[in-house]
Amino acid sequence: MTRHLLTSAASSASASASASSSSSTSSLLAAARAVLDASSRSVPISQRRSYRSYIRSRAPSGSGSARIPLGTSVFGQLTSRGERPYQEDTSSSSCLQLPSTELRASLRASGRISTEAERRWHWPSEGESLDEELAGQVGWWGVFDGHGGDYASRYLAMYLHQVFEKVTPDMVTDTVQFTREHGGYFRRFEGGTALKRWVRLEELKPVRGGAAGKKRATNGHEAGKEGEASSSAATTSQQNPQAHADDSPATGPAPAAATSKSKSQPTPDWQDNGLTRLVPPPDNMKNDALTLAERATLAFLVADRHILTRHAQPGAELAQSNTPQRRRGIQTGDAHSTTSSPGKDRARAAKNGGGSTASVLTLHSLDSPPVVWYDSSLLQLSIYHVGDTRALLCPTVDGQAIPLTTHHHPDAPSESERLRRLGAGVVTDSFGEARWMGALANTRALGDGHFKAAGVTAEPEVLSQVIRGEKYSHVTLFSDGISSVMSDQEVVDLARGAGHPQEAARRILKFAEELGVEDNATVLVVPLLGWGKIGGTDTTAKQREFRKSKTDVFRDNRH
Repeated sequence: MTRHLLTSAASSASASASASSSSSTSSLLAAARAVLDASSRSVPISQRRSYRSYIRSRAPSGSGSARIPLGTSVFGQLTSRGERPYQEDTSSSSCLQLPSTELRASLRASGRISTEAERRWHWPSEGESLDEELAGQVGWWGVFDGHGGDYASRYLAMYLHQVFEKVTPDMVTDTVQFTREHGGYFRRFEGGTALKRWVRLEELKPVRGGAAGKKRATNGHEAGKEGEASSSAATTSQQNPQAHADDSPATGPAPAAATSKSKSQPTPDWQDNGLTRLVPPPDNMKNDALTLAERATLAFLVADRHILTRHAQPGAELAQSNTPQRRRGIQTGDAHSTTSSPGKDRARAAKNGGGSTASVLTLHSLDSPPVVWYDSSLLQLSIYHVGDTRALLCPTVDGQAIPLTTHHHPDAPSESERLRRLGAGVVTDSFGEARWMGALANTRALGDGHFKAAGVTAEPEVLSQVIRGEKYSHVTLFSDGISSVMSDQEVVDLARGAGHPQEAARRILKFAEELGVEDNATVLVVPLLGWGKIGGTDTTAKQREFRKSKTDVFRDNRH
């Protein structure tokens, strides 16, 4: 694991560097890090930066740090359109910077095991200084599967990590109010278990019926502008005032509205632009910090709001590069349309905006001093999930897949119980798939504004656990294009013996294509300290060979 990852990073940093032939992992680590340190500009650890496309590792001298680019040299990532003429899958990777005090609070609130880890996480004693930048580094990886167009999934790939980093407690109350105004299922929403303690309940207004929520969803951006002048200073304070020219943010898929820009340009900084009215949290919460679960829930709801309101803004039709209407050649408000008007175009964009599922992984090193995630012996692993994208953890002891997510489908017990009180039912379509209200495959998603009142929520299911890095080989994130043709264990077994995470991702995607995958397919393989040490046997090898022998892609795809 370390040989492949750090050697790749070192060779990209210096053309003259060569991989160590020593069998000692510790000597290889030292050699690779020395190359990185020599080829990277030393930067004081105390300088605070926001999200970025690289992760920092302390230099051996202790006076600076080395940059390790977040790319396919240190994890695996591949995507395919499958048999579709369009691509609605996206993915993202980034390094976030969060306050270490907040991360410590999350551990303290996460149960007995995490609390014990919080005690063992070295905290500076008197006379010591905390390496705040390294201690606050959080690795981020996400897979997003769009439906009804690619706007939502592209928006999430570009901005969700930024929203996650920038949200603040004073955004909770107005975000909850906006969610209430979807009506129906959300009429009495008070933030749920994740956010209720941050809500000023006296500020929440009652919602009487369906029309109020639809009006707010359509005109939310304009309504938010009412408080833009008064909150501009607060909004500005949410942005990082110490941006550096050499700290370009992580690039991702450009939104359709920005297709005229060069692909080499960095992702624009996300801004709330006064959409959210800032309301101070309850007085008894002034000294508290958001936990990771609370931050994730708030970030997903804020991003959901931006996706919905942006579809209803003038010019939103220009962002719809890949809606079903455009794929069928229907004009939606461009210069060649003779039947459209700005008002109709905005209404059409809001209605047909589509949505996206999301599975996000964050890794935070708890070693002292903090190290890069794939060298970390003790780290906090968190998953934030809506929809039917997938995350699996592979243990080294036997290689048996550990699911980290559940499908948010109408027939899932937790989801059917959550939605039961609405009185609607689950319908099975001609393909045997369960559909909520006869239309929805996923009961949790970002976007899908016209189904919010029916209970389609953007609140993520959060799983957070402290793990020993050497006991696990890797985490795999993938879209339903992969899971529709492969079992969890097949996905994990295909990574056995892979020399590098990118090779593992290639094996997984190749096998899906050999089985004739039709949907868009995306896979990310994120290595941990136990990479390359999977025990047990490949229990699905014969099954995979049999399935390949019975698959005729050309015959099966003939119409």
